[in-house]
Amino acid sequence: METEEILEVFDADGTPLGYATRHDVHRKGLWHQTFQIWFVEINEGVPWVWFQRRSPEKAQYRDLWDITVAGHLMVGEGPRDGFREIREELGIDIHPDSAYYFGVVPDEILGREGADRELCHVFFATAPCEITQLEWASSEVADVGRVRLNEAAALVQGLRDSMTVITRDITQVVDAGMLVPHSKDYYKTVFSALVEHFRSREVRHQ
Repeated sequence: METEEILEVFDADGTPLGYATRHDVHRKGLWHQTFQIWFVEINEGVPWVWFQRRSPEKAQYRDLWDITVAGHLMVGEGPRDGFREIREELGIDIHPDSAYYFGVVPDEILGREGADRELCHVFFATAPCEITQLEWASSEVADVGRVRLNEAAALVQGLRDSMTVITRDITQVVDAGMLVPHSKDYYKTVFSALVEHFRSREVRHQ
């Protein structure tokens, strides 16, 4: 019998409260830690952010577009331990030192089945390869596509109705209802920082 994952749980300010199974964490809406990384590809000076479409086999948010790579941090793990998720989901390795650690962003996803409350350790990184070189795990990922960063930021901040996602096989118009429903505060915080981070990089390299 497979051992159920045990996660550390916290209050909303990040104070440790104890431990719970992954099932109970989601059922009771307990705050827990996750790893997240957004990859950005620079193409002819234009930044494009990568989105992952979640596998239809996933228990939650199946077939919706989401963060490039994300996963839970187990008891005793720190943010850098989450980089294992990149290999597990996309079949590539990057060293934590090649990524920028933005920090912890709280995120509450409220739904009919309860609340998913995450303290998200968010990283940004330049994409280490082309999307065509990825070999993702079908049990985790259905597809990966790139979107102009400014276009994606405008969608998640409510400034436009859709964005165009380009995968290795198709071009698809995606609206907000096709995204995992992260909180408005999460999307605003992360995408404002993404735009600023990669704009600063462009200025430094000119």
